[in-house]
Amino acid sequence: MNIGSKKVDVLAADDKYETHYKHIMEQKGFTIAVNSPVVQAAQNVMAVVEQTHQVGESKNNRINALAAANTAWAAMRAAESVGSALSSAQALANGDIKNANVSVSLTYGEQKNVQTQHIQGNTATNSAINAGGNVTITATGADNASDINIVGSDVSGKQGTRFLADDEINFLAAKQTHQERSNNKSSGWNAGVSASYGSDGFAFGVTAGGNDGKGYGNGDETTWRTSHIGDKASDTVMVSGGNTTVKGAQVLGKS
Repeated sequence: MNIGSKKVDVLAADDKYETHYKHIMEQKGFTIAVNSPVVQAAQNVMAVVEQTHQVGESKNNRINALAAANTAWAAMRAAESVGSALSSAQALANGDIKNANVSVSLTYGEQKNVQTQHIQGNTATNSAINAGGNVTITATGADNASDINIVGSDVSGKQGTRFLADDEINFLAAKQTHQERSNNKSSGWNAGVSASYGSDGFAFGVTAGGNDGKGYGNGDETTWRTSHIGDKASDTVMVSGGNTTVKGAQVLGKS
C-alpha cells in the first residue's frame, strides 16, 4: 500500500460530548402539632415495644445487657408518662383544661434545592492503516511543509512500514479530556406560632428560622490515545529531511 502527498496527516477522530443536568426540588407546607401527656405516653410505649424487639439480637452479651437496661429505663419512663396521661385525660373529662397540659403549634415552611451538573469532553477514535504487505507513506514536493503526522492512530505493514518526508515525521498521541462541573444550592425558611395551656398558665410564642447553603465540585481528567507504528516481525523505516519526533507513540520493528 502506497500513500503519497505533499503532506500526510493520519489523525484520530475527535468525538466531542456534552451533557447538562439540572434538578430542582421544592417543598412547601404547613405543619400542625398537638402535644399532650396522652400523646407523649403513646409515643413512649411504642418506643419501649421497639426496644424490646432489639434485646438479645446481638452476639455480644454486654451489648444485650445494655439493651435490656435501656429498655427497663424506657419502660419506667413510659409508666410515668402513662400516669400523667391518665391524670390529663381525667382533667379533660372533668372540663379542667388547665391541668390537661395541652399545647398546639402551627408552622409554615418552604425549602428549595437546586443541583446542576455540566459534563463535557472528547474521546479520540484511532484511524488505522494496516496491510498484509508493505505500507509506504511519502510526503514530498512542498519543502518545509512536507510533513507526515500520525496522531493517535495506527500504521503497520506485515512486510514492512516506511515513512519518507522532505521535512518532519511526527508520531504523537491524541489528547482526550473529561471535565465535570457541579453546583448545589439550598435555601429555606419557616415561621410559626405556638400556644400552650396548663398548670403554669397560658403561653404564646412565635418561631422563625431559615437556612442557606451552597457548594460545588470540579473534576478534570486528561488521557492520551497512543499511536502504534510498525510491526515487530518486519522493518520499520523513517527517513526525514527535518526532525523525527516520537512522543506518545509505540514504534515496533524487526532489529
